[in-house]
Amino acid sequence: MVVLTEQEKERILRAYNKGKTISELMKMFCYSRATITNYLRTVTTIDKSRRDIEVQSIRNENIVRDYRDGYVIVRQLAKKYGVSVAVVYMALKEKGIKPISANSNNLKYRSIVADYQNGLSINDLAYKYDYAPCTIYYILHKYNVDIEYVNRTTDKTQQIIDRLKDGGKLTEIAKEFNVSRQRVFQIKEKFLPETIRKKNI
Repeated sequence: MVVLTEQEKERILRAYNKGKTISELMKMFCYSRATITNYLRTVTTIDKSRRDIEVQSIRNENIVRDYRDGYVIVRQLAKKYGVSVAVVYMALKEKGIKPISANSNNLKYRSIVADYQNGLSINDLAYKYDYAPCTIYYILHKYNVDIEYVNRTTDKTQQIIDRLKDGGKLTEIAKEFNVSRQRVFQIKEKFLPETIRKKNI
């Protein structure tokens, strides 16, 4: 059992009386939650409302983290944390996040976000999902994705061209770069000389 010195006890109590939460005291004094709460119970009444606020704060941080990690359907977050949808919206709003309302397109939108984070360009996404590029930007913005305003198409297209030059087949390349076979065919037609085109038919 950990034994606190009189000086530590005094400092912990003083900090607690100034409004520090148990979690903050744990970080300040490098003791476990049990050690600190057990001591405080011997000298004062632990403020339950302050503990409730602390628990809510931790829960809201977890909600925001899950949302940013791709757990983007609000109703699922509410179910996971056993709270109402309104609580989830409030937690996200505190961090300046405006979630998309639940609808039938959510699964498709999540796929778009995942593909973008895996390296597909705006133009590749627009082609793959049959959306205008401005719609892709809108979806990514709504999901609070940091958009790189650079031309990622160039790197990806160059890699596809290199694979075609090496004799790769259209279907294999399409799977490797997560684009349609037609997209690979378009790149081949646009960038490869006639002699190389014939080898990849």
